[in-house]
Amino acid sequence: MSAFRSIRPSSSNTTPHAASEGSSSSSTHGGNDQSGNNANAQRGRKRRAPSHVSQNACTNCKKARAKCDGEEPAPCSRCVMRDIADQCQYEVHVKTVKEEMVRRIKTLEQQNADKDRFIQQIYDSLKGGADGTEAIRRLRDGQSYEQLANWLGRSPVENIRRLSPASETKLSDVVRKYEQNVGDNGAPRDTSSSQWTNVVNEKLAHHLIALYFTWVHPVHMLFSEKHFMTSYSGGDRQYCTPSLVNVMCAMGTFMLQDQGGTPVDAKGLGSLFLEHVKENIQNEDPDTLTFVTTYAILFLVELSAGQARTASSHLRLAVESLHRVPRASYDGEAVELAAWGVHTMNT
Repeated sequence: MSAFRSIRPSSSNTTPHAASEGSSSSSTHGGNDQSGNNANAQRGRKRRAPSHVSQNACTNCKKARAKCDGEEPAPCSRCVMRDIADQCQYEVHVKTVKEEMVRRIKTLEQQNADKDRFIQQIYDSLKGGADGTEAIRRLRDGQSYEQLANWLGRSPVENIRRLSPASETKLSDVVRKYEQNVGDNGAPRDTSSSQWTNVVNEKLAHHLIALYFTWVHPVHMLFSEKHFMTSYSGGDRQYCTPSLVNVMCAMGTFMLQDQGGTPVDAKGLGSLFLEHVKENIQNEDPDTLTFVTTYAILFLVELSAGQARTASSHLRLAVESLHRVPRASYDGEAVELAAWGVHTMNT
């Protein structure tokens, strides 16, 4: 018989197993309640998308990768809520800029095409005959482009006012320049070309020189027109030489048109002038201003004929000769014009 009294079980009805089950059940229910509360909290904190989304978001929304409802110049609601409305800025999208640029380029190309057609119509009427003289008279009388085009029997360019405002001014300058260089008989005033070139007759030589001064010289000013005309008229070879006159005539053949119905082989005529240039230039001093100008114009002639490699060699020779020219022997204005003209073509 044991000396110890047996311990009786507790009077509680809850067994360890039941307590364990109850504890497990309560913690399960508590966990479910906590999960439900977290889900409700997350649903409450869910971001709401704006009712209107802008195609071009502000810089702040782009950085945050958030949807933006702003429209320039007004700030978006997101920046207003964060008290940074003063920092709400909009940048134009690159795609939009490119599309606008393409549209602008096409518009300018169309305007340039209309302008070229407009100038070509007027130029066709100036190439000789009664139409040229009458067209100049009508322009001098102040007739509009539409009136002149209708008189020529050509349809005017539509919407001529879209062209650059400087177009008519430049055309008027061309006409005035042509009148200044060409006399009533179609030759430069008070000049003689017989001592400078014998490729063509005097009248055609004067016409080619006038074409050069009208269309080429305003764009590529390679020498002083004032000094050239003084030497040309007086027979002085300081600013005018046979090679220079021949190369100017060769450049003028690119603008030459048929006169009075007489066919003119402009390409063959230009080749004859170039032959005389190469023959005469060998007898000239390479350290003179006329030598530099002659080779600079030769560059334009060869380039216009599509001979880019030959043209580049002429320009290089003009640049090298320019450095050796004794500037004290010439007027400062004449040297500056030649130097600047060669420099612009070489850059």
